[in-house]
Amino acid sequence: MMGAPGSNLAEKCDVARTVKLRKGLPVRIITSGTQWLPPRELKLWRESHERLTASIEGAKLIIAEESDHMIPMRQPALIVSVVAEVVRLAK
Repeated sequence: MMGAPGSNLAEKCDVARTVKLRKGLPVRIITSGTQWLPPRELKLWRESHERLTASIEGAKLIIAEESDHMIPMRQPALIVSVVAEVVRLAK
């Protein structure tokens, strides 16, 4: 997202901020649980996920305790279980 040619992360964030989610939508935000950035940046990364979670009614933050940034590669079973939970709750 950040490194793609012509990518502008600030513009993408501005667009994302305008999205309105339907009430009651089951939202799960999965974030890394291991060190993969310098401490200051990792703190900001986590805080951004905490703020995002807090901004969505009913959202839950999931910490992938055994993963760095590549959660689907490190903990695929976690991804599957969270997606299954969201699908079940959405029905």
